Amino acid sequence: DRKRPSYDAVRGVMDGYAADVRVPDRLSLDEQRRVLEYVGMVEDTPPLRVAREYIGQRTGRRLGADAWNALLHGAWFAQYRMGRDADQSGFEHVFLGEADGAELKGYHFWYRYWLDERLERPGGVRDLIDVLGGAVRPGDVTPDVVTLRYRWADPSADGRKPRWFTKPLGGFWVGPSPEGLLALGLVRWAREANPPRTARINGVQYHLVLHTSDDG
Repeated sequence: DRKRPSYDAVRGVMDGYAADVRVPDRLSLDEQRRVLEYVGMVEDTPPLRVAREYIGQRTGRRLGADAWNALLHGAWFAQYRMGRDADQSGFEHVFLGEADGAELKGYHFWYRYWLDERLERPGGVRDLIDVLGGAVRPGDVTPDVVTLRYRWADPSADGRKPRWFTKPLGGFWVGPSPEGLLALGLVRWAREANPPRTARINGVQYHLVLHTSDDG
């Protein structure tokens, strides 16, 4: 229950984005305000304090409150061009995913998956996920990681026939808080800190992939 405000807040921010890349993500003034309030809410949480200290030590910079706020906002919420999507953001890709053609890209936030399995709609709860298969290797020691192939229905279809998009193979950690993902991504993104491309988490070595936008 103590983390409920964090999840409620990130859900409010997620509601401002459209999954379909054909639909421009022009955030309203109210949605922009929600983003700014969210960044202000999480910027001094324990995971992001660790990230701030790490980046400061690696770069030799003193990251004051304003500089840290701007860095966090720029890394996750600044919009850029990626393929056919002219206004994508890191937050949108990781926390929500984008529907491009018939494919679902991104979508690496376990809480989003959990919500989409039990989406509340007038008339009852609807499951937006159709699991096609998994990827479990013998001797797998990562029970906190889920790797699946699945179809996902765009909830913005409302009462119309839903559009389905396929995730060929994708995964996410189960359990990390929104702030934890923000901190991890921010450290990997901060090029001037020369961050490592791998990380050992709970005894498992991960390769942390960072995609570069078409804008550079």
